[in-house]
Amino acid sequence: MSRAAGVDTAYGKPCTFAWKGFNGWCIEHVRWDDRPRMAGIFHAMLHADVRTVAIEDVKGMVIGGKVLVPTLLKCKEAQTRVLERLELFGFKVTQVTPAAWRGKKGIDLLSEDGTRPRKTKDFKIAAMHRAMCEGASPKNDDQADAVCLALYGARLI
Repeated sequence: MSRAAGVDTAYGKPCTFAWKGFNGWCIEHVRWDDRPRMAGIFHAMLHADVRTVAIEDVKGMVIGGKVLVPTLLKCKEAQTRVLERLELFGFKVTQVTPAAWRGKKGIDLLSEDGTRPRKTKDFKIAAMHRAMCEGASPKNDDQADAVCLALYGARLI
């Protein structure tokens, strides 16, 4: 049975890859321009039978209520390069907006009081909680997002 991975891309910090391997969750970080290390991560993913990757789409990214075009373009460049490399390795890649994987038809993300989160901060806390419930040990919200993207990607297989 094939598995899915999730990728939370970034420009100013490492991209986060997460997938459920044969012995639990694997979470790796790599700068988008570090091709040798990224290739090593891709080989590990293939070894774990990962064939589908859900990558967070940054086209609608809003920071502090504003779309910062220079930041958005740099993030899109990082995402495009990672996406291109994934496809070269033969992965089936799906770009997923945060609204899709966090939304009502996405994975179940609930706040501590059992309601759907409304604010970004609440979504980050809910993603951490969901990742931990799935057996992952995320150290930050980027890792939790990557795990949640992998869970969403698994639903697409």
